[in-house]
Amino acid sequence: MLTSGLTYKGLTGLGVKNSQGTVVFKLEGVYGIGGAGGCTTYFKFDDDSSTYYNSIVSANAEVSSPAPTIVDLRGLPYSTIILFGTKMRRIGTNLYWDTDPAVTYFEAACGTQERIFTFSSPQFTISGPQITPETLGNYQFEVPKTVTAGDLIKLDAVLNSLKVK
Repeated sequence: MLTSGLTYKGLTGLGVKNSQGTVVFKLEGVYGIGGAGGCTTYFKFDDDSSTYYNSIVSANAEVSSPAPTIVDLRGLPYSTIILFGTKMRRIGTNLYWDTDPAVTYFEAACGTQERIFTFSSPQFTISGPQITPETLGNYQFEVPKTVTAGDLIKLDAVLNSLKVK
């Protein structure tokens, strides 16, 4: 997800492997996010916010998109993870991150944000010909669907232990 021909400085990728050497988590820097906007899916937790949901419905209506399909996650067990200050929940191999940790609700990212974390730290800097240097904290992530339950528990511990210095 990084454009070739540019220079990148900082964390642009991270992989976590299990004891057999299989990748159980990937984090990759992203430069040049595009999308039509709007959320087609809304992830509803027990502590979600009706205000947040209504803002998504309104934003979709502004671009003539229907209300999002609600994926009801209420009552399902989840693991809590704080990765580089970003609060998230893991259900199986799916990660959901909170777009506004300042509120007491869990407002799961959707649309183009759904698969891309935006960190204030770590970040990476982009420079190159005919481009003004820019610093970004956009990272796509993946937990392969084949990761075992035991590896997921270990992954939670690893992700919770990562710090930026």
